[in-house]
Amino acid sequence: CIKGQKLSISLREDTEKPLVWVSLRSVDDFPANKMAEDFFNGGGHLNASGGEFYGPMEEAVNLFKQALVKYEKLLVVKK
Repeated sequence: CIKGQKLSISLREDTEKPLVWVSLRSVDDFPANKMAEDFFNGGGHLNASGGEFYGPMEEAVNLFKQALVKYEKLLVVKK
């Protein structure tokens, strides 16, 4: 765990079809499952979830940037 970081994401391209596999991990109360559901056709547990994106990696990265904007307030580490 990196101090002050609440979320990590892994994006992996499928080798046989235009698909990007998404893995989200979080700490504390950040809802990785909700982000996966809202943006990547997925779900899972509060702090460990995943999903998929049908399209090229560049579009998956752009979608993740949109997700960061939506969940920005929840990413702030409270002191």
